[in-house]
Amino acid sequence: MLEYDVEIKPTKLIKGQGLAKLMAEYNLHALDINLIAAMSKEDEESSLVQVFEMFLISPWYSDIVYVLHHLSPPPLMARNKSRTLKLKAAKFCIMNNALYWKDPSGVLLNCLVEEETKQVTDDFHKGDYGGHLFCKTTANNILRAGYYWPTLFADVYKTVTSCHKCQIFQGRRKLQPLPLKPVEVSAPFQ
Repeated sequence: MLEYDVEIKPTKLIKGQGLAKLMAEYNLHALDINLIAAMSKEDEESSLVQVFEMFLISPWYSDIVYVLHHLSPPPLMARNKSRTLKLKAAKFCIMNNALYWKDPSGVLLNCLVEEETKQVTDDFHKGDYGGHLFCKTTANNILRAGYYWPTLFADVYKTVTSCHKCQIFQGRRKLQPLPLKPVEVSAPFQ
């Protein structure tokens, strides 16, 4: 190790958090995302403009944006809530003034605020993109199109179960007769 001039700094490891911290720092440096900790105090204040204002005032994302900017939870937050918030914020990133959520396969999904979610849900259920599909199918179509918000599945479920056309069809579906079994046809006369 002396040959390569490597310095080892011991870190406190608690249930694998040390490895997660090292991986997060490595990924931030490799991707050049959210490297605000290396900036000076003046740059840090100006970096808060880095994300759109709608994410800063949104109750869904304000704490997450704070964690992404400062790499620590907001002050005076309970210890268990701050740990949960840090784990949740690890799935988000800021690029080009927008907030994105990273799905398990690594695809970045565009985060929507509360005002945009109703329109997107209606478009994917009732609109040109939809077809009055089941709530899980509609939610997966929204995810596949590249949109995300924290209450996605609950909002889609509420919209689908309150859709008048879906409720009417639900009653008729039960009354439809079962399909008849196909009749086997014997070979033609020889």
